[in-house]
Amino acid sequence: MVDRRAFLKNLAKLIQGLGLMLAIGEPNHGRCELPRNVQSQLIDYRKESENYHETQKDKPVAAVLGGGVAGLAAARTLALNGWGVDVFEQSPHAGGFCSTLVIDEFTFDFGPHVFAKTIRELVSFKPCDLCPATFSESFLVNGRVLNFPSDVFSLGYISDMVFTFARNMLDPARLRQENMEQLALASFGEQATTQLFRPLMEKWCGSALNSLDHRYVLSRMHARLEWNFVKIHSIGILTNFFLRHFSSREESVNSHSPSNVSGDAISDAPGYSGRIGARIVPDRLMSCDSNINLHCNSSVNSIDIENGRIVRIEAGGIQCRPDFVINTIPLNRFAALIRGTDDLISLSHLEYLNIVFVFVRLSRPGLLKTEWTWIPDASVPFYRISEMKILNESHAPKNCTGLCLEVSLRENDPRNRESSQYWTNLASDFLTRSFSISSKEIIGMNVEIRNAGYPMFLKKNTQVISKLLSRPYVSGEQTHEFLLPIDNLALAGRAGTFLYLLTPGAITSGINAAKRALACLPTKIQSWPIR
Repeated sequence: MVDRRAFLKNLAKLIQGLGLMLAIGEPNHGRCELPRNVQSQLIDYRKESENYHETQKDKPVAAVLGGGVAGLAAARTLALNGWGVDVFEQSPHAGGFCSTLVIDEFTFDFGPHVFAKTIRELVSFKPCDLCPATFSESFLVNGRVLNFPSDVFSLGYISDMVFTFARNMLDPARLRQENMEQLALASFGEQATTQLFRPLMEKWCGSALNSLDHRYVLSRMHARLEWNFVKIHSIGILTNFFLRHFSSREESVNSHSPSNVSGDAISDAPGYSGRIGARIVPDRLMSCDSNINLHCNSSVNSIDIENGRIVRIEAGGIQCRPDFVINTIPLNRFAALIRGTDDLISLSHLEYLNIVFVFVRLSRPGLLKTEWTWIPDASVPFYRISEMKILNESHAPKNCTGLCLEVSLRENDPRNRESSQYWTNLASDFLTRSFSISSKEIIGMNVEIRNAGYPMFLKKNTQVISKLLSRPYVSGEQTHEFLLPIDNLALAGRAGTFLYLLTPGAITSGINAAKRALACLPTKIQSWPIR
């Protein structure tokens, strides 16, 4: 098995070596940068010093709305630069989707988490926080598990995709399509699009593929294989392929060889998983200093605007007057809470996807051979299944395993009102039909529902977002530069920027939002918080 992302990203490099690549680059669009005098004042994100723990009588104050990894990264950056920070999180715990649920001796992440190597550049991990991990996935099609890419090779998908990629390199105009369906056909080929990509995307989004805005979906799908894109990804597909097939899974995932251990006692690997689950990331982001006040079970109730500035926030029984606000909560909810201006009222009509997680505990030593399995079949209600024990044996008791089944729902889907029993019945039926699991093997199930899990990339939604951008959207970007009518506001995170961001991207967006706050330090410090 080989990492699909690495496979697709490096396939273009193989084509380049065969002489099929043309050096086609994007124009160099300028990005908004902080003034040099401000950049020089920024304290390194990973650096921790006792000076930050000293009590300061006068310090700027920030309110961070949402305690996911983007919000925590923003709060940490500001706190390390001497700010006081209030973080308001509606859930009982911080972390957002980068969280871990522990039931008995079973560990479940909210969705599969395998962190890219860049995570170590953003978070100050401690020795033994991370396990080296490889990412593998499969497809469950007509009751058959197809491992990527070995089983897919035999079905002819890859030859079709290679031919399609080669044509794209020679004729980039083929990728200038008007919707996601046309772009998928031009990018991945007819067979992969019709049998895998289209049914999976339509199942995930609850909408026809040709109704999706391809520009925004490309921020996640990376379909444009151009020179600048290929240049970034230098690991060869053949190296990855042979490493995965000529080394045992146990050695590649769960062992540490002295030659692979760096100075911080964390094994050097292309990917990582948390030894205690994904929650290790928010745990480390929160281990900062006393300048951060984390308020869990604290939903934001109102946001008051005066003269183009946020002057007051009420959340969880606390009223505060922040000098700067960083928002990571869903934009539709954020806009609905604003009082004093209608400048962002259009955002209240944005649509997100809710996610239902069914966590299943089984008295089986294992079920699948991949961490992540996509399910494009329309007859199955779940679009993805993941198994944490593959990453580390400690995530489930001996001779047992845990599964995470996921369903995404549009906000107007009537299934949002179904009970937990409804979802556990569906899960039990699916496992019985697809894997012959008996009721005696099911130790238990738990259902968790998370609202606004994914942005909904319908054209009507992305048209609303595009009106706030400082420049037209460029495919492949993971950041947006917003022109906001509120001076002391920055947006961050997946929900707060209406982008599909993985954990490192969400953390980076939080850091960038904090830098914007640091760039406009107030001249007058206001009291904080007002209770």
